[in-house]
Amino acid sequence: MTKMRRDFTPEFKREAVALLESSGRPLMQIATELGISPSMLRNWRAAVSGAAPRSKTGSRAPAPGASPMTSPADQAAEIARLRRELDRTRMERDVLKKTVADWVRLWGQKRLAGSLFPEGSDRWLIGGLRPR
Repeated sequence: MTKMRRDFTPEFKREAVALLESSGRPLMQIATELGISPSMLRNWRAAVSGAAPRSKTGSRAPAPGASPMTSPADQAAEIARLRRELDRTRMERDVLKKTVADWVRLWGQKRLAGSLFPEGSDRWLIGGLRPR
């Protein structure tokens, strides 16, 4: 079953954008309340402000001298997103640090035990060291 394409009047679009700008609430919340997709509301906002709407494959470049974030709610959302990204990056870094430390510890134990290569192996270790 296919959905019918809905047409919205220019007045509805302007009022939706005005609600977005005046309420200070997130775009997602307002779009959900109005029963439209967030990208649709985002495109309407761009059209009202005179900027080019974002494409599906790329983002639009901000106009010279224009701030990419217009409202405090947008700034707060961006800060929250960046904090989550930073937390995730720190967690990934810590996992990598622990993995490398474990690998170095294991490498040292095997090297001291002489079990890196089987007896009689002709393979050389890094730095020219032969197994014991």
